[in-house]
Amino acid sequence: MSVAPGMLRHLRQLYVAGVFAAASLGASAAPAADSSDDLDARLVARALELLDSYYVEPDKVDGVRARLEAGVTSGRYAGLGADELVERLNEDLLAATSDKHVYVRHDPRAYDALIEDEDENENENDDGDAARAAYFAELARTSNHGLVEMKVLPGNVRYLEIRTFFWDDALSPAAYESAMRFLAGGDALIIDLRRNGGGSMQAVNHLASHFLEPGTELMTFDMGPEGVQESVVERVPPAGRIDDKPLFVLVSGRTGSAAEEASMHFKHFGLATLVGTTSAGAGNRNGIFPLLEGFTLSVSTGRAIHAVTGTGWEGSGVAPDVETPVEDALVTAQRLALETLIERFPAERYPARAEAYRKELAELEADD
Repeated sequence: MSVAPGMLRHLRQLYVAGVFAAASLGASAAPAADSSDDLDARLVARALELLDSYYVEPDKVDGVRARLEAGVTSGRYAGLGADELVERLNEDLLAATSDKHVYVRHDPRAYDALIEDEDENENENDDGDAARAAYFAELARTSNHGLVEMKVLPGNVRYLEIRTFFWDDALSPAAYESAMRFLAGGDALIIDLRRNGGGSMQAVNHLASHFLEPGTELMTFDMGPEGVQESVVERVPPAGRIDDKPLFVLVSGRTGSAAEEASMHFKHFGLATLVGTTSAGAGNRNGIFPLLEGFTLSVSTGRAIHAVTGTGWEGSGVAPDVETPVEDALVTAQRLALETLIERFPAERYPARAEAYRKELAELEADD
C-alpha cells in the first residue's frame, strides 16, 4: 500500500497530539481487532515502513524498530482487542520516541476515508481528498468546530472554550466569527485551551488574525524533503480585530500541538497572560496514514518554529505566566481579569464601573 504524495500533503494539516487525539476527534469505542494470528506483525511492519519514509527524526527509527519487533516476538501484542493493542503499541512508540505525534489509533471511519482518498489520488482524480474532507467536516459540524462553550462571567468577563481546532473551509469561518463577536463584547476575555489537544493550523491562524496585524509572521514549518512552509496572518477577519482587552488563556498538560501553537502566539506576541500549567510539549507537525484493517498511524513529518522565539516547543511545552493548578485556573483568571479592570477603570473617573468590578471580585473571593 503506497502513500500518494498528495495524500501526505493534505493529511499534514491535522496537527493533533496523539495523547489526546481520541478525545479530541470524538472516536467511538473501538471494536475488537482482527483475530488473525499475524495482525500485530503486519501492523508493526507497515508502521515501520511509514516511519522509514516520513518520520522527521529518522535517527529514532532504529530504536522504534527494535522495541516493536521485540513486542511482536515476545507476544506482547498477540491476541488483543483493538483498544488494548493500540494502548500497548502507543506505550512502546512513546517510550522509543518521546514524541506525542507518533501514535496508532483504531478508527475504521478514518481508515476508510484515507484509503478511499489514496485510491483517488493514485487515479489522479481531482477529488482525491473528498472522503477525508467529508470525515473531518462532519466532526467539525457535530462539535461546533471545537467551540464548545461560551458564557458571560461576572463583570462581563467573556469566556470561550475551544476543545479542538477543527477546520472546515465552508463552515468553520462563520462559527469562529460568531464566537469572536461574542468575545469582543466583553470587558475582559478568557480563552480556555486546557482540554485542547490540537487540530488544524488553519483554525489557529484564523483565531490569531483577530488579534494580530495582517502580514504578521507566525510560524515556519521545516517539512524535510518537501521544504519549508510559512504561516502568516493574511487579513483582518469579518468580525474585526480585538484590541486592548485584558485577555487570559488557560493551559494545562493536556494542551497540545496546534493548541500549543496558539498559546505561543498569545504569550510571545504579548497578547495574553497564560494561566495554568505547562503544556504537553507536542511540537511537531504530523500526517495520518492508513495502516491495516481499520488502524491508522500518525507520524511526525515536520518541525514547528515560532516567529518570535526562533524555536519550537517539542518536549518542553509552553510555560504559563501564572502557574496554578489546572482546576483553579479559571477562577485565577477571573480574579486577574477583575483586578486588571479595576486598575483600568479607577474609581475617581469611573465610580459606578469600578464599584461593580470590586463587588464581583469580592464575591468571587468569598466563594473561592
